[in-house]
Amino acid sequence: MTSLWAGGHLVERLLTGSHYVNRLWCGAMFLLSDIHSEYRAYTYFSQGMALSVFIGGWKCHQSSLYFISSETKKWTESRKYCTNKGADLIIINNKEEQVSFSLSLSVFWIGLTDQSVEGRWKWVDGSNSVSYHTESKEDCALNYSPGWADFPCGNKYKWICEKSIFK
Repeated sequence: MTSLWAGGHLVERLLTGSHYVNRLWCGAMFLLSDIHSEYRAYTYFSQGMALSVFIGGWKCHQSSLYFISSETKKWTESRKYCTNKGADLIIINNKEEQVSFSLSLSVFWIGLTDQSVEGRWKWVDGSNSVSYHTESKEDCALNYSPGWADFPCGNKYKWICEKSIFK
């Protein structure tokens, strides 16, 4: 059992292996950031194991913080919400991330678009995405369990913001 202070509250975590060291690292890095005093950290336990760490409404996972929306917005409005919080729409980097967040929300905006050039999908950080069959005039991507789908950017869906703990 390890104890840390977050926002004036004692937070205890059970560490049973390297998976949970990531959670401790995530929480420790957040505590060292300049915004920690605005938030309280909560750890949820199940059968003695830490499931996830939530800090001020943000879920801490590996080296990132994630905000899972409870309301719906258009893709551009969702992205603006994220950027106003120092984040951006989620970039799905691996299958674990895909599966993890698909359990939270089955349909949500992700940071993938072909608004600049039709058919050339790019993540919000400018990196290229793999190609997949898409419809024209549907320029924004959704996580649409079990994969992704392109939809009109003007439709309203929930979204997930992502920001690195190292920034």
